[in-house]
Amino acid sequence: MPVMLFSCADFLDENPNRAGNDPIEDLEQLDNMMNEMAYQTKGSTWGPGASANFANAIASDDYELHPEIQEKIGAQDVGLISILDREYLTYQFSNSYEMGNLFKSIYHLNTVLVNIDNVNGNNETLRKKIKAEALSYRAYYHFNLLVNYSLHPALNEGNNLGMGYRTDISFDSEGISSRNTVSYTMSKIYEDISEAQILFEEIGADDFEVEYNWRLNKISLMAIKARIDLYNGKYSEALAAANYVLSKYNYLEDLNNDVNPSDPYYIYTSQHSYTPKDGAVEQILDVHYTEMNKQVELQMNNPEMIVPVIISSPFGGNFPMSESLYASFDIKSDLRLVKFFTNNAYLKNAGASNFTVAEISALSAEKSHNFQGVSNSTSSISLLQGPNVPEMMLIKAECLARGEDGITKDEAAVQSILQSLRAKRFELASDANNISGNLQDVLTERRRERPYVIRWYDIKRLNALDDAGIVLSKKYFTDRNNSNSGISVYSIQPNANAFALPIPDEELSLLNGWEQNPE
Repeated sequence: MPVMLFSCADFLDENPNRAGNDPIEDLEQLDNMMNEMAYQTKGSTWGPGASANFANAIASDDYELHPEIQEKIGAQDVGLISILDREYLTYQFSNSYEMGNLFKSIYHLNTVLVNIDNVNGNNETLRKKIKAEALSYRAYYHFNLLVNYSLHPALNEGNNLGMGYRTDISFDSEGISSRNTVSYTMSKIYEDISEAQILFEEIGADDFEVEYNWRLNKISLMAIKARIDLYNGKYSEALAAANYVLSKYNYLEDLNNDVNPSDPYYIYTSQHSYTPKDGAVEQILDVHYTEMNKQVELQMNNPEMIVPVIISSPFGGNFPMSESLYASFDIKSDLRLVKFFTNNAYLKNAGASNFTVAEISALSAEKSHNFQGVSNSTSSISLLQGPNVPEMMLIKAECLARGEDGITKDEAAVQSILQSLRAKRFELASDANNISGNLQDVLTERRRERPYVIRWYDIKRLNALDDAGIVLSKKYFTDRNNSNSGISVYSIQPNANAFALPIPDEELSLLNGWEQNPE
């Protein structure tokens, strides 16, 4: 299937009483609808909410194209624009990739839920399973909307603008609920989670099969709940949910195993010749990379993924690594850095001939790395956005490191968890074990393990719940239109309104009565 991009207008034009080309009359059709919504064909990057959440990925401080490189290659630093230019974000980026995709998925889920109790079929176990899956996905997508477009629930007692909660399939925008408050949206999310959990437990849906991981069960739901509970500072509940998941499924991919060219994460080295700008003799640039077209099956069938939601980049294969993200990898032999980031990427892709030999020598490694992620080609980037096993381990570790909400603090247990994860991420045991069990160690490990995907979420919750004082900063030209004006730092202060991304104008025009997020 190709990548599919939608706005709210798409779901307003759809017939809610049809699945495929036939009227909805029986359970099998709804079962097929769930497959069509959630299954990702090998080699494709379409999935539920395929491009949703990319705005917060590039707005985070994991993403930054350094001005020294941008000046030479003339590329547009979308990551910088996304925190400075509301007009760009509302007109050119989000209207196709963010809210529309999530609303599209929610609309189809509501089509299932509206019909599930009335269609023909005698398999009541299947009926309950389909309903529980649809409720789980609906809660998860509304949570993603909340993280993107609303401030954290702890701010202003949860009375800031929420994202409503869409439960109907009406044709017009009047059927879309008002924004209401953050607390309201979060309460509806938890209502869906609770109902889904009851249904899954009634039918005993607690066996995890990674080859069918797009069809959810109680394990998937608890992984979703663990992420949401952590965001809300419900640490005892997050710990219980993560423990449940890990007791049922705890597979970790060992990055040390990829030693042959046929392996998914085998490291290749290519050499690129170029003539420097200053006319020196031809130079050779070594580039280390992982052959991405061998990773197709690791998208939907990635064995660590519990909820296989994948987000695909609208910007092709260019996904720069910020200096602060690079610095978080304190041991540069970390296989997550070595295998998922390409060195010298921008020098290769944009042409090292734009640089003098001295300029290339002066560029530190952190300024020219590019994220590869998990993709089906070298020209596209996909991020595994859904909860996975490492995230569950890190949620457990964080809750134990905090020792809050009735939890006994246990840094020895935290250290053991981190070392178990890192044993699959480092070649040397001494490197894997070189970590303690304090809270900051856990938070830094989260950033290394899930770059881009979790950073926006973490900045918002840590500032709101812990008063962490994290300022989101990016470097850019002092005069944004003049590459010779010097370099300045642009920032978003903790808990600022900018952490609620502006609602795209196209969507806002269809959502009667909705307020735009304040600047």
